[in-house]
Amino acid sequence: MVMAKSLFSLQRLVCLIIAFILALQSISADSIVDAAYGFNFEQDGTQLDRRQVSGTGTRNGNSSPTQSSSIVISTGTPVSLVESQVVMTTLALNSTSPARFQLAAPFKNATQPLYVAASLCSGPGIPPYDIDNSTVLKELGLTYFEAMQSTVPIMYVSTDSANQSPGPDNKAGSPDIAYFLGGLATDVNYDKQPDGAWISIYPPLDRRGVIGEWTLVVTASSQVQPLRLQDTQGVQFADSDRTNALLTTFNSSQGVSPDLTLVVLPTSDAGFLPNAYYFNSSVCAIAAAYNKFNAVDNADKPAVNRSDTVRGSLYDNTTRVQWQVSNLQPATNYTTWLIEVGNNSGGPSSILSTSTLWPSVKFTTKRSANCRLVYDIDFCPSVAYSIPVSPTVSTEKALTIINETFTPNFANFSATLDTFPCGDKAFGQYSALQTCELCKNAYRDWLCAVTMPRCTDSLSVVNNQTSAAYPDPFTLMGIETPLNTELLPYIINRRNDSRQAYIDSENGLDAGAYGEILPCIYTCYAVASSCPQPLIQWYCPLWDITAQSQYGTFADAGEGGLGEGKNGGAGEYGQRFGGPTKYVAQDAFGNVFCNSLNVQKRFVGIGHPLGKSSSAFNLKSSSSAHLSLIIALTVVFFFMDI
Repeated sequence: MVMAKSLFSLQRLVCLIIAFILALQSISADSIVDAAYGFNFEQDGTQLDRRQVSGTGTRNGNSSPTQSSSIVISTGTPVSLVESQVVMTTLALNSTSPARFQLAAPFKNATQPLYVAASLCSGPGIPPYDIDNSTVLKELGLTYFEAMQSTVPIMYVSTDSANQSPGPDNKAGSPDIAYFLGGLATDVNYDKQPDGAWISIYPPLDRRGVIGEWTLVVTASSQVQPLRLQDTQGVQFADSDRTNALLTTFNSSQGVSPDLTLVVLPTSDAGFLPNAYYFNSSVCAIAAAYNKFNAVDNADKPAVNRSDTVRGSLYDNTTRVQWQVSNLQPATNYTTWLIEVGNNSGGPSSILSTSTLWPSVKFTTKRSANCRLVYDIDFCPSVAYSIPVSPTVSTEKALTIINETFTPNFANFSATLDTFPCGDKAFGQYSALQTCELCKNAYRDWLCAVTMPRCTDSLSVVNNQTSAAYPDPFTLMGIETPLNTELLPYIINRRNDSRQAYIDSENGLDAGAYGEILPCIYTCYAVASSCPQPLIQWYCPLWDITAQSQYGTFADAGEGGLGEGKNGGAGEYGQRFGGPTKYVAQDAFGNVFCNSLNVQKRFVGIGHPLGKSSSAFNLKSSSSAHLSLIIALTVVFFFMDI
């Protein structure tokens, strides 16, 4: 089955992320509060009565906070909070008074910490400093983190009645401090004997000349964490063609499909999200952008189809959610967010379960019409990317042609492997970790990679500034090649010189011109490390001799194309690749370096798959082994006719 079957309805998404319109004059405050964390304000089709937020008074003879409605104007006077309910306010960038809030003790759940969450919903974005530039940091006299924090609002949280106005000039009792990085500030306060909670939100220390006003929302709860921001990617971009994209969740469960929402927006249209850097982690800003985008009468809006898959799990035993996003525009940048909305059973503007937001993922649709997105293929279940095929050839015909080569080769390999007593512990247990089934799966994935090459747009210029591949194998003379420090993809332009003749044939896929993203060399290593070597005798090419004309490797690989985290590291918090990760075949910005078919999942945590002295492949091979490989000029395979 190539296309996703189940339609993820737009109505359901709209129910999860309620409309938030930036023109406050034309929408009620109640509706804005509902949109703050993406909650549904309807139940069984009937709008519920709004819970009023009332004043609660303060302790120690201080003035009582003002009563609040759902939306209040920042005046420096504290606004009372009711646990687990959302309040919206405004804050001017040039204000000398903070937005202040108070939550009276005792809290509803004395055994739990107090969770405070605040989000920027609309307003200007202050341009960040180039914090990766050491010269800029030196000129500012700031550290990396100080420069990052200097241009965003600051939230102070005090649970000490001696400090009911926490702020930069009043840090009595050591209040907690949180910064609105990406438009979200969260705090978890573990004070076991709190006097109450006093929250102050201040404009940034450095406004860089920007003026305007923010709309923001605040909630506090000792019952549940209102919003959880994950620091790792929750969704992975698989691939795209001109008008379609496929994304899959990282998180998995035992046959349970989580309640997830995928938001897709054009990256380049600044009108939909005020500032991607400044609001990237704010659910209410994302909700506003989504609804503004969908409010336009536009037939070219993306359509999202949801289905479940086991692709991407090593043993095919965990369920993941995948989305096919269609009706996209060619050569266009898009940004996606994954949101899991908690059950809002407590009624309007209340927070009784945790919602989760994952970091955004960016992708670009292709220009070329010669790339076709395919997935859920019976004979190649790990394939979820674009393959080279003419727009005049149907997907069904293309897969039939490919299968005519795939099936006999896989059958030959399987027949040979079946002569080995795989299930006999006395004679056939060749590895404590590997099995013959894993061997077949590794070979299947490698075979899929070479019979269904990954298609991308052709490079306009092919040189060592645009691709890390070596199209001419004779330029590889065994001399150590430099590390891929520029993080270039391993792409070779193809036209009438594809891996398989049927790709270029007029009676076949008739693909024309396209770029091939080379398979990760680890797809070859996986066969060598998974299979009984005395029987299979599988060898992979040496990296600096022939490999880089037919294979690529991970962006963080080191010498010899091996390892992880060896190519300059990932930087602070993994920002070089968009998040903490290793064995990087693809980063969070949509850049694909080599075609992995998820082979990295086999090796995460176990290091080099073949060890330091594998009989299948050795970096420090003897001179005779080097000579034999140089003579061969290619990988030796006993079970391939292609």
